[in-house]
Amino acid sequence: MKNMLLEKLICAAALALLFSVSLQAQQGEPISLMLSTTGVVTALDMDGNVRRLQRRAPVYEGDTLVTANRAWAQVRFNDRGLIALQPDTRFFIEEHKFDGQEDGTESVIYSLLRGGLQAITGLIGHSNRDKYQV
Repeated sequence: MKNMLLEKLICAAALALLFSVSLQAQQGEPISLMLSTTGVVTALDMDGNVRRLQRRAPVYEGDTLVTANRAWAQVRFNDRGLIALQPDTRFFIEEHKFDGQEDGTESVIYSLLRGGLQAITGLIGHSNRDKYQV
């Protein structure tokens, strides 16, 4: 009986791990990490999946970040840009291309769908302002 339960637990853990690896492979490499969150902050991906964001949670291109009423978030992007989201905000990361160097291929397109934000541009905004759109 104990062996059967142990086998079921191992199988469930293996399935959860496979699902997690599969989800990360679908989303690609993270483009940012959450620096801090206060209150309920979520990400809605392009497939309609919602995940709760907390400090150090990865953020991906195509995510819509949502802060609830009385919630705040700070996001640090891989080009060292910083976005601070105010309460009751929806922020869509349409495009964020940066491979670690300034070579002319980098670009950003963010959409503020609702709410407010403060931004400090990173390397993308400093090197080519035409490639940084909000």
